[in-house]
Amino acid sequence: LSAYSYYLEGRVELVQNRPGVAAQLFSRIPSCRLDNLDLALTLTRGLCELGQAEAARALLLPLESTGRNHPGYWEALVTVAFAAKDPELLLRAATEAVALSPTSWPVRNNYAVALVIARQRPAEAIEETFALTLQFPQNRTIAINHALALLQNLRYAEADRLLAGLEASTLTESECAFYYLACGETLVGQRRFELARRFLDE
Repeated sequence: LSAYSYYLEGRVELVQNRPGVAAQLFSRIPSCRLDNLDLALTLTRGLCELGQAEAARALLLPLESTGRNHPGYWEALVTVAFAAKDPELLLRAATEAVALSPTSWPVRNNYAVALVIARQRPAEAIEETFALTLQFPQNRTIAINHALALLQNLRYAEADRLLAGLEASTLTESECAFYYLACGETLVGQRRFELARRFLDE
């Protein structure tokens, strides 16, 4: 329970506005022996919520042999990879997760996002995102992901039409970042450089 103890102490230090001490405590967690996968996944979620993605990654990676056939392990690693901005780990974890949970739409969506972010297997990325848009036609995040997959396949006109149907003011901050990136890339692909600069500034 040493890892859990460091985690709880770190949370207390954060509440008492001592982030430096909290970070030191969180950094000790990966060095603790932790054989309980469920506890590790709980700590991982908590660490990610507290912005401690590096500690969460260092905690989870040594448990791969234990979690190999556990969908929750790979889904947690996907979350960690997103938080740590690690596209290589994201793609590997999302690939393993979708192999274990092929009918789960959130898992398939994470896999599609991983393909798009890593810019790997563009034909598969477009198949995955298109299938999700058919299943969830009103989901803006899925629509943006599909637009980015279209761009990987150099289908600028289709991406342009899809993005034109989205209103930036209705998007979340995270969605906006990907939306403006997709708009900018679309316009560059269409050689509309001046307009593209305006979107990239966003």
